[in-house]
Amino acid sequence: MYKVWLITCLFFALPGVSYAAEDLLEIYQRAYQQDPQLAAAEAAAGGADARYRQARGRLLPNLSGSASFSQLKSIDKSDDNTSFFGQGGDGNGDGTAVPEEEQPEFEDQQALNLNLRQPIFNWSAFQAKDAAAVRSKVALAEYSAAEQDLIVRSAQRYFDVLAAAQALATAQEQQELIRRQLDRAKASYESGLIPITDSLEAQSELDQTRVDDIQARNQLRQARNALSQLIGRVPGELAPVSEPVKPQPPAKSADAWVDIGLLRSPDVAAAQLRLKAAEEDISQARGGHYPTLDFVARIGETEQSFNFSGSVQTPVTENQSFGVELSVPLFAGFSVNAEVDEAQYAAQQARQDLIAAQRQVSLDVQTAYGDLQAAAARIDALDASIKSGEAAAGAAKAGLQTGTRNILDVLQADIDLVQRKAALKQAWYDCLVADLRLRQAAGVLTQADLQRANQWLATTQE
Repeated sequence: MYKVWLITCLFFALPGVSYAAEDLLEIYQRAYQQDPQLAAAEAAAGGADARYRQARGRLLPNLSGSASFSQLKSIDKSDDNTSFFGQGGDGNGDGTAVPEEEQPEFEDQQALNLNLRQPIFNWSAFQAKDAAAVRSKVALAEYSAAEQDLIVRSAQRYFDVLAAAQALATAQEQQELIRRQLDRAKASYESGLIPITDSLEAQSELDQTRVDDIQARNQLRQARNALSQLIGRVPGELAPVSEPVKPQPPAKSADAWVDIGLLRSPDVAAAQLRLKAAEEDISQARGGHYPTLDFVARIGETEQSFNFSGSVQTPVTENQSFGVELSVPLFAGFSVNAEVDEAQYAAQQARQDLIAAQRQVSLDVQTAYGDLQAAAARIDALDASIKSGEAAAGAAKAGLQTGTRNILDVLQADIDLVQRKAALKQAWYDCLVADLRLRQAAGVLTQADLQRANQWLATTQE
């Protein structure tokens, strides 16, 4: 595995060889298609819209049809056809009536009906529709927040891979520096020019860099796995930052960014809409005390067959009815009052959630603003540190020639310079991500901002 990785690195390092690397926009587009969090937010928005259409449907005409078939059995138990002894009929001789044999008669009945109901006044239904409309907007705000979060997560995981790769390259560069100095120290020791302590200390530094190499490889593997989880496949070669990032200080103050966040943040907007929906719920619950008025209409036809004096009759009856139906609630065991209380408590909770969301946005904006300023200042400081480090490394090498410095001084100066260059690239990544996080916290992050960050990357190397 190590040989394969080494051959791949050598191939990309060959002059005249070009390859296309995946850039930040390509990773984001892949994540946009594969990210389950964004897909869940999209499904939630669709479900909220469906619930709104359900609530609206309760206020539209309700048309239904019905058909029925039944068979009725009737038995004539009257004594009209009985005869008495002494009156010209058969009997028991004691004057009592003797009923004829009871024979059941079956009747068929069929009915077809068309029913219409149109609510005229239903306060709870109207308020439920309004609340569902507000919650549909909540889901859209949450989807917008998920989109912005995906932009930041894509950038963060992308630059995490670059940073881990840089850490591995730094560890390997340090190993190469130490090996060269260790070989030089061993040769000088064998020549009797330096004591063995220099060689032993150089060996100790080499052993430590091997530990760093192992940790860097593990960190790179974890970073690539995290990016794979986001985009749904193993990422290819990633485009590095092609030139030094020159951060621009934020054009607005932190307070101005906070004000923007309170107005534009989708999290704050969602919290405000949840409070509005909770207030609609209170009004809906109170509607349980109010009467309802519906327009109702019905047309139908009934056909009934029955035996009348030995003859089967089948009359057909048509019926039509139109009118209004008033329903007035009188007493429901205080359940309506309890529903109103529950809705009021839910509104209080939503109000506190709104305050928490506003404070969180303020904190997130100030944190991202501070991170962006710190990253920019760190880039400037590391630029100066690298220049002084290069001068220190040159002075150490010159001192080694004159005998005022030893090999370990040169080695330490070289290692410090390599570490500062790696820290500078890490500061570049932090600066780019901090800028995106600031815009996310303020609720104004778009793909155009990602495109601007992507301009620092080189998709093709030669």
